[in-house]
Amino acid sequence: MKWFSLYLLMAVCMFISTAKADDLPVVGICVGASGNQMYPDIDGDIVVWQDDVKGPADIDIYWKHFGDPNDPNTFDLSANEDVPAVSGNVIVYQDKWSSTRDIRAYNLLSLSPIDLTGIHFEDGVNQKNPDVSGDYIVYEHLAGSVYDVYVYEIGAGLPTAAIEASSTHQLRPAVDGNLAVWMDGRDDGYAGYDIYMCDVSVKPYTAAAVHASGGDQWNPAVSGNLIVWEELGSGTVTLMAYDLSVPGIIWTHTVPATNAYPAVSNGIIVWQEDNGSDYDIRSYDTATGGYLEIATGVQDDERPAISGRRVVWQRNGTDIVGAVIPSPTVIQVDTPVAGEMYLAGTQIEITWQLADGTPPEYLDIDCSVNNGAAWQTVVEDVPFTDLQYTWDPIVDVNSIDSCQIRVSDALDSTTSGISGVFSIFQCDADLTADLTGDCFVDIADVAELARQWLDCGNPHDPAWCLGN
Repeated sequence: MKWFSLYLLMAVCMFISTAKADDLPVVGICVGASGNQMYPDIDGDIVVWQDDVKGPADIDIYWKHFGDPNDPNTFDLSANEDVPAVSGNVIVYQDKWSSTRDIRAYNLLSLSPIDLTGIHFEDGVNQKNPDVSGDYIVYEHLAGSVYDVYVYEIGAGLPTAAIEASSTHQLRPAVDGNLAVWMDGRDDGYAGYDIYMCDVSVKPYTAAAVHASGGDQWNPAVSGNLIVWEELGSGTVTLMAYDLSVPGIIWTHTVPATNAYPAVSNGIIVWQEDNGSDYDIRSYDTATGGYLEIATGVQDDERPAISGRRVVWQRNGTDIVGAVIPSPTVIQVDTPVAGEMYLAGTQIEITWQLADGTPPEYLDIDCSVNNGAAWQTVVEDVPFTDLQYTWDPIVDVNSIDSCQIRVSDALDSTTSGISGVFSIFQCDADLTADLTGDCFVDIADVAELARQWLDCGNPHDPAWCLGN
């Protein structure tokens, strides 16, 4: 094994890209090197990609930590290593030793190859397009004249195996946890692929269609219960997201008729989109329903990958860059607390804090007396940094059992936090012995009676009471 860092990559893979204005600040993972850097992947803060800096016949795998200012790391074990994927400290890739490709793996902790006993090696059969999650590796294996999806479990000591042999191609596998997905031609032949899935932790393997639509479904990706793919139409491509917990399609988005190569992580979908002159990187957050333009300038931005809120992609086919999707602002209302009961006429402390994201400058505070069906203004433009507001509610009915407080960004009411349901009540009017007004007759009321014993309430003539 040859282990080295290329000096020509030093000082060009360690800065913020300022070549153009992007929608998010773009971090240069490796920018300005002499080779073509392509097919990035990311898991956590580990970014991997392929680079032909030594020429198209000698492609190597590179990696570094997202945002690390130092030059990247590489390994060179054969003539061609390309199309990498990463999970934890494991990189998998396809390796061209002769005329065919094999699947290999590399450990970033030991800086050495991983023993894949039981997987096919140097047998003249093509194996390509691997993905990895934990100990599971999935890839395409040429069985006769068609590709099947195979599964290999690192460290299990078992031979690799096909999920289900098919008479038509099974392509572009992806895996997250123990759920593998791929495009499968069994239902429509090569006229149209469907996305299939399998829980690879359960043997014997059983494959099932995700969403049969009669269309042509390509390039699946998976994260948790969410499976995304692109469906080719006439002149357009429709991105689709299927939630296994629903189950059903929860989102679609139509783009021009070029491959979008979607990726997904923790409910955030990213893809490349043709703007007519080059490609942009865009995202959609299934939790908030918000779209975000990540990079939409004059550069050619393609092949995005995502982990958490970190996104990486290839730029102009020569650079690897990335960006961090900002966390949405989340405001948490701490008080009033759910179930609390407040006596009318007493002050209520409204308190809040920033749970995530960037705090707004000013807040509007509203109240609802019908479980959020309608809202009324309490106060506007309260500095967020006050973190509390004392409210004197006006109650003109006996009681309100379904109160809530909403604290929202004064410039964006969709960014808000809502309290639990609480009650405001009037004391029973028949409780006339409640001299202290606390809705309870106790020794304090007797003390108040004693304190005012024989006091007269006529402010003009205190002796008036004695004559009556």
